Amino acid sequence: MAHIIVKGLKGQYEPVVAWYQAVFAALKHLLGLMVKEEVNGSVSLLLSTLRPGFLSRSLEAAQWTCRVFGRLGRELQERGLQSAAWEVSAM
Repeated sequence: MAHIIVKGLKGQYEPVVAWYQAVFAALKHLLGLMVKEEVNGSVSLLLSTLRPGFLSRSLEAAQWTCRVFGRLGRELQERGLQSAAWEVSAM
């Protein structure tokens, strides 16, 4: 998945951008699931899955990654899950 996010799907980035847009639109639902499954490492799993967008060769995909992480950071802080997010950055 990381390879597709960084280099596109057969060189096309529209599917990658669409995926990040869908993730952004579903963040409230994803956060609800993350809260329920925090003990199972859901925060680190989601952040690790999304992280390759920062390295994407597509500016638009990288911008959507920033939007997702910005909103996610605020929401995680409001729910008291910032320590779980911090653990991912140490990996």
